[in-house]
Amino acid sequence: ERLKPGLTYEVALHARPEQFLDWDKPLSGQSAALKEAFSKAHPANAPPIHPEHPLPYDQLGIALSNDHLKIAKDAAAETLKQQGIPGIRYLDQDSRPMFDKWRIAQERADNWSKEGHPSATKAQQYADELKGNITSNYVVWTPEIIEIVRKYGIAGIGLLPPAVQAAMSQRVAPVDHDPFLQ
Repeated sequence: ERLKPGLTYEVALHARPEQFLDWDKPLSGQSAALKEAFSKAHPANAPPIHPEHPLPYDQLGIALSNDHLKIAKDAAAETLKQQGIPGIRYLDQDSRPMFDKWRIAQERADNWSKEGHPSATKAQQYADELKGNITSNYVVWTPEIIEIVRKYGIAGIGLLPPAVQAAMSQRVAPVDHDPFLQ
């Protein structure tokens, strides 16, 4: 059986990154709107979600459903969607090691700035440069915020100049599955 070639989409998301649940942060590191959504969504009779727990989404799902983890995650997604959260963002594969470097560089820049170190400005510039290279993938629960800007045939991508190919690889693409389920 011959498979049809796939497409790559360039999309615009009509939502700000901070509106999405940041998969790589505990509840304490989420935006105020996310914390409020979790508070409203969390059942009163369930144990509270610890603010430093690394997977608040899973914990909310478990609080909402005593069933299989997939069902629990579906419950969490639907409940957060009802609270106005458009989806999840998570660091892409190339950004995970970059994020760790940025975190260390930012900590150094902050400390040196407090100490009046002569290289504090350069340290901050380096941290800012690293942060500019950190990108995320998105899982969107509200498809109405997705605008398809361009469609690229897979075969056509290889014919584009390398700079365009690199820029396209940094774009956000919707997925039709939950990448967090094993």
